Amino acid sequence: MTERNGAPAESNDESGGDLQVRWRAAAPVVPYAIACTIGIVLGRCTEILGVALVLTSFLAHERMHRRRARDQSREWRRRGFLVVATATIFAAGSVAPEATARPRFPEREGLVSIRGVVAREHGTSAHGRMMRWIAIGGTKVRMDFSSADSHRLPKSAFRVEGTAYYVPSTRQTKARLIASPATLRYTTGSSASDLRARIHARIERIFESASPRARGFIARLLYGRGELAPEDERSHRVTGLAHLLAISGLHAVFIAGMVRSTLGFLPLRSRWRFTLLCMILVCYAWLCENRAPVTRAVSGYLVYVAARERGRGVDLSSVLAIALVINLVLFDVPVDGLSLQLSFAAVLGIAVLGRRASRLARLNPRIVDVIANRAVDAFRISLAAWLATAALVLDTYGCTSPWSIVWTPIAAPGVLCVLAGATITCMLAVLIPGASSMLVALLDPVATFQLDLVANLAVVQGPPSIANAFPPSGFTEAALLIGATLSWLLRSRSCFAATCALAIVPFFAAGTRDTHAGDRVIVHAVGHGQCIEALVSSKRLVIDCGDRNDGGLALRRLRESLWKSHDNHIDVLILTHGDADHVAGLTRILDTVRVERAVMPEVPKLGRCFGMLRRAGIRVELISAGRDREILPGCRVFSLLAASDLAPSNDGGLACRVTLARGARILVFGDQEGTGLVAAARRFGGTVDAVVLPHHASIPPGASGTTAIRAILSRLGPSITVASTSSNIRLDDRWHATASLRPYIPLETGAFGSIVLTERANGPGLEAHAIGATDR
Repeated sequence: MTERNGAPAESNDESGGDLQVRWRAAAPVVPYAIACTIGIVLGRCTEILGVALVLTSFLAHERMHRRRARDQSREWRRRGFLVVATATIFAAGSVAPEATARPRFPEREGLVSIRGVVAREHGTSAHGRMMRWIAIGGTKVRMDFSSADSHRLPKSAFRVEGTAYYVPSTRQTKARLIASPATLRYTTGSSASDLRARIHARIERIFESASPRARGFIARLLYGRGELAPEDERSHRVTGLAHLLAISGLHAVFIAGMVRSTLGFLPLRSRWRFTLLCMILVCYAWLCENRAPVTRAVSGYLVYVAARERGRGVDLSSVLAIALVINLVLFDVPVDGLSLQLSFAAVLGIAVLGRRASRLARLNPRIVDVIANRAVDAFRISLAAWLATAALVLDTYGCTSPWSIVWTPIAAPGVLCVLAGATITCMLAVLIPGASSMLVALLDPVATFQLDLVANLAVVQGPPSIANAFPPSGFTEAALLIGATLSWLLRSRSCFAATCALAIVPFFAAGTRDTHAGDRVIVHAVGHGQCIEALVSSKRLVIDCGDRNDGGLALRRLRESLWKSHDNHIDVLILTHGDADHVAGLTRILDTVRVERAVMPEVPKLGRCFGMLRRAGIRVELISAGRDREILPGCRVFSLLAASDLAPSNDGGLACRVTLARGARILVFGDQEGTGLVAAARRFGGTVDAVVLPHHASIPPGASGTTAIRAILSRLGPSITVASTSSNIRLDDRWHATASLRPYIPLETGAFGSIVLTERANGPGLEAHAIGATDR
């Protein structure tokens, strides 16, 4: 049996042997890839034109290929598909980005003239300045503004021209621009950007009567801009359902299918329906700011529909190849980009392993059998996607949830129901103003129920599966690539499944610690916060993990260090006190890192952290007021106040003294001030080599605090002082001028990266050096 134009139809035999048909794409993948490259390069100047030219080139090449489809001797082209497609992908990824001229910045710092587009996304850097990204000739450069100038800048993207101060890159920091609105001329973006911003504002007004929880959930599903509560974010993360919240191919394909079904009711020819479908989906991708996952999914779906409309078979591997080329050319994303790898692996797993499970519904088409068949298919697809992406997720985040195989088919219908209801509500608000309020009232409890469902699933599941170790860099990608290649060559599904399963095994093997690295203390650069990592006698000790940005920066710094050491294990976690800039990353640590035990002071403010640790099954040791304890060989913690449970949170915190292999001692404070510093001045005696200053090197108010600081440093006599902050201000001059210290003691800050304290190789004492950049 053949389809139109003599193209062979896919076999319906599910007993085996159809993998060859699935790998051999009947659609002209290579001409589509070349057309994609040409169309995107020509249309790179604008957003919508690029996608439109790509779709037009798809249709033109599909029509040209149709005329040549009667030629049945295409076996050599099928055999060479992998080679040609791979060459096209790498050629497009390497040649196309060079079409745009790169800006030439001076080698030394100084004033430069700039002209580019400043992105909408912005945040706060570790220096406390407002950070935004500017695109100049295809290159993104970080641009810092003073926090006082934030109200003078547009919130959306804008074009800028003027003068800025350029700071070149060093071994520790990336290049950046320091600018002021007074020296810039800017316009508030293009008319297309303004229109998109107005549409987003209009959508927000439509759902303003909903609860904040449901409103953020709906906005996240529609265009990826909603804010969810931390509890809802965590429940989706630990259950492996975070992909349902992201603007991904799942949402785009669902909306595309819903639009296609709606257009099927119109009395139009198939060509006009397909044209309308293209226009609507291009507008949807533009509304989502042409994000890579949406553009990939929309382009691949339209290619799939175009091939089916022409009566030509197409499979997921063909669509995947086209989407990969689109992503590499249009978004200039490297092959090792996480989003691209996860999308590619998930769709590849579904294409290879996610075939329909049974023929029961076709042999006996009862409604019960049809439902059972669809349920089995859903779980098989979920298993295929998880198996193909589990190793990548473990390598990046340190944890995964096998329960997501079961949870995804359960939770996905609710997400799609909310997405469909929100889409219909928006369309109804445009057609009949004021008639959408009833749908919003109905959608609110549905969205709340969906969030509660995921939260309950997280409780039922428990903690996720946390990795023990990390394999060498590149191992996961190489394993998946070898598995896909062998599966294609041997025409074997089981080969790909076995390779994906074997790629997971090294993450749960015993961790291997580098015993030759030596003892050291790393003060991670986390801005206004504290995250200190100590390796003493092959044991890893972490003191606090927090910052002002919900602990994300501190966790990223700690995770990078764990990944480089190929070990995902903390022997002792010490929490000095309960302020957010010291414990904000605790929740994510418990979800992604194996912690053996925790130590904290016996104070009321840490009650929530104590409950989290106990629920995670971690042994907790409480340090009573005025006591000290040796928790590891070479590590002793102190509760400085005799009545710390009645003292303020900062003064009632812990201090920790770490002794390295050859006797160098480092004293780490929390946020002690006032009475805490006075107690420390009375408590500690003897000399130490380095002191991590209390309260991020801030000078306590009043004469007693300054006197206590002088007494501590004069009694301990450190050769180095360290501030657990990433301030770009020279704190050493201000610190010593205020404290009137004699003699001068160097002060190290995290302004140029994390600080590593190690013992000198040829003598006593410590040496400090910075690693990494403050903002990566």
